[in-house]
Amino acid sequence: MATSDPRTAAAQAAQLPPGTAHDQAIQVVAATWGNQNAEAAFAWASALPAGQARNSAMQNILSN
Repeated sequence: MATSDPRTAAAQAAQLPPGTAHDQAIQVVAATWGNQNAEAAFAWASALPAGQARNSAMQNILSN
């Protein structure tokens, strides 16, 4: 879903409970969306709660 509809995938990832699955889903969305539209992905990642998931998402986006 991250490839075809990154906004929906991002919303679904954000709804997961904190933990490994949540963080992995955020990273998949960040990497996929970052490849498609880095500006939109960065705006989304910037709005994530402060923490490791947001930091990793932003690094993923910036490295693409």
